[in-house]
Amino acid sequence: MTTARPDTDASRSPRRAARQPVRERGIQRQALLLDAVDDLLRSADPEDVGIYQIAERAKVAPASVYHFFPTREAAFVALAQRYLAEFRRLGEQPAEASRLKSWQDYFEIEQARVSAAFNDSPPALRIFLGYAGAAVRNFGARFNTEMTTGVFDALDRLFHMPHVADPQRRFGIAHAVMEAVWTQAYLQDGRITEECRQDALEAHRVYCRLFLPERVEPRDWVRTAAERGEAIGFLRAPDTAKPSAL
Repeated sequence: MTTARPDTDASRSPRRAARQPVRERGIQRQALLLDAVDDLLRSADPEDVGIYQIAERAKVAPASVYHFFPTREAAFVALAQRYLAEFRRLGEQPAEASRLKSWQDYFEIEQARVSAAFNDSPPALRIFLGYAGAAVRNFGARFNTEMTTGVFDALDRLFHMPHVADPQRRFGIAHAVMEAVWTQAYLQDGRITEECRQDALEAHRVYCRLFLPERVEPRDWVRTAAERGEAIGFLRAPDTAKPSAL
């Protein structure tokens, strides 16, 4: 493994952001560099990857990397943004309506999707679960806040949800509990094993049971879709369904 040269810019200012290109050529060049970072992280730890390693893998001069990423942290955050865009798309994929009996089923489907995506991407595992860089951690925290903000709304589209005081905080804690188990699994096994995925899911459920009843009923449009053998999306109810609360 190539030894990374000291990333002095990162040590002085670890939160400097990546350049955001607007022209097509710049977008393509940045994508090429991110492909190189992704490729490096498939076999190397983040601590062993620096600007010079990225340049070598992308076959460009280090100055070209610095143009887009003033530090390796900036490159990791940009790559994290790419992964998280893919994770967002997972939430847009439909699921069989017949699987949605209560809130536990929603989280079972969502967590199975995301954990499988992590296991299919060793770089994502290394960045999110195995790397302690401040900028990446801060970005992950902001993303988790964004994602948990909409959890109650998504559940309320699907089920007759009770009132939940401060749902963002509640579901944020539940997510943090799950992520802690996933991190332990990665540090121990290098991946999210099925055993640890189930442990994380159960820990998530135990916390959610502090403020949710064991069962909430699906909305009529979900029941109808289940009877028809249809798959549905989680992000919004169909316009024709007109659920009583959105």
